[in-house]
Amino acid sequence: MNTDHYIEVNLVNLSEFIAKLNSPIKVLKIDIEGAEIEVLNKLIDTRQYEKIGKILVETHETKITSQVEELKTLKGRIKKLGIRNINLNWL
Repeated sequence: MNTDHYIEVNLVNLSEFIAKLNSPIKVLKIDIEGAEIEVLNKLIDTRQYEKIGKILVETHETKITSQVEELKTLKGRIKKLGIRNINLNWL
């Protein structure tokens, strides 16, 4: 990151945004360079994933090796809860 050249942007809480929608979502693609695990856990915690037909996620397993254990835990959570609309192997 170059601290001399940057743009500030507003942050949107995806779970809160989805909760306010009045209709279901058919497809959600998540590719947010390392923040996928945090967002998915929040979607699961708030059960907002249930409003989405298919969630396609790029997890960056080979790029962000520091998240291997967190990702393993998330995969176990998804399996334990029987969540079938989250695809973590999408590229």
